[in-house]
Amino acid sequence: MRGSSKWQAQEVYKVSGIDRIGQPRHAAKEEAWAAGARTSSEVAQKTGIHSFRTKEAYLKVWRQCLDHAKSTFRVTDIEKLAGEHVSSFLRLRIDEDVGRQTYGQAASALGKLEDALRSYAEAKGTGLGYDFRSAILQVSPEAKGLASMVPGRAFRDPDRVISLLPHPDFRLAAAIQHDAGLRMSEATHVRPDQLKGEGKIEVRGKGGKIRVAELSRDTYQQLVARMKQSGELRVSRDAYRHAVARASEAANDKGSPHSFRHRWAQDRLQEKLLEGKTWERALAEVSREIGHERAEITKHYQGRR
Repeated sequence: MRGSSKWQAQEVYKVSGIDRIGQPRHAAKEEAWAAGARTSSEVAQKTGIHSFRTKEAYLKVWRQCLDHAKSTFRVTDIEKLAGEHVSSFLRLRIDEDVGRQTYGQAASALGKLEDALRSYAEAKGTGLGYDFRSAILQVSPEAKGLASMVPGRAFRDPDRVISLLPHPDFRLAAAIQHDAGLRMSEATHVRPDQLKGEGKIEVRGKGGKIRVAELSRDTYQQLVARMKQSGELRVSRDAYRHAVARASEAANDKGSPHSFRHRWAQDRLQEKLLEGKTWERALAEVSREIGHERAEITKHYQGRR
């Protein structure tokens, strides 16, 4: 394949069919488990990319890996990437002393590139095969010394917890928290006048501070339908808190409604770091998005590299 790294990454993404943006991610994961997946890695291989943010973050890693292969191995074709190029790129990230979560997201992105290239090869009939995950597993022990940026309060698999909630209103409130990092109080009571179209809702947080949050298309459509049914979304906070606690225990991922907010904050910070932003700038931006005035408060969610 010829063209810039950006064009090649986009071409593989487009042809591979892994684009699942707008489709509910938790449903895809449930289908993967039902189809016989035994580990989170196997689930990842059976699911696509379900959000614009993940797409942008992953494609950036794909481009970076190809650029590294070009400069180090003179490999200019993304179809010719191999495990040695992936392991070399990941070792470079370790040498750069990135955070453990930044490294983890890069490894995840390259695992998804393996899936995309396999699908691309099938679509084009090239007969090429790929095995990046073996290289990723080989390098993984070397990343153990990287500093963790998180205190462990976030859900590992929030979609799994959401799927186990017993009431659709609980699942909707949890999806709102997961999509936008909202506080429990902000997600359990939403009025029609807060809907701003195109997946956006207006939120009044602590101290009366107003901000606009973005939901996935699926969550927003569910919220609109709920408004048509009953005029607003109103969930008992105590009942919701207890339901999340029980669902998280059943998922072996113990947490609280706040754990959805932690997961969002951690993921959002990693996306900004992968975009090349400094820690200080990324932290400040996430702080504003999550409804905090001071960036230092967000360190409570993230820890420090």
